[in-house]
Amino acid sequence: MKNCSGLHCPGRGDSGGAVLAAGALAVLAVIMANAHAIGRAVSEVVVVLAVTAASIAGAGLAAGAVATVVMLRRRAARRALASRNAPAGIPPLTARIIAPRAARRPELPAARAPGESLSDYWERMQAQTRRFPR
Repeated sequence: MKNCSGLHCPGRGDSGGAVLAAGALAVLAVIMANAHAIGRAVSEVVVVLAVTAASIAGAGLAAGAVATVVMLRRRAARRALASRNAPAGIPPLTARIIAPRAARRPELPAARAPGESLSDYWERMQAQTRRFPR
């Protein structure tokens, strides 16, 4: 079988490489002959994909907006129903409790005066900061 020429049997299958190379050359020849048309077709496909992506994004945004509005309306209706059915002593759910204003932050001590010694400045700083416990 080692020396078979393939006349009476399928052979060893060594001829596939030449056919594959010929096919590849034929495909390259077709591509080279139609390069301009292929370039235009590719650009058209890119435009179609871009328009499709923009349309899908817009539809997604619209769906998100609609879902948000529906959720907010349902929440408002649920709160209104709960407020109507609540006992008299309980404030409605829509009421907000306002926290008291935060105490004002103490002002920073003044900078060292031009003629003031460093020890006097340090004593003044300690006296001012003792008034404001941490």
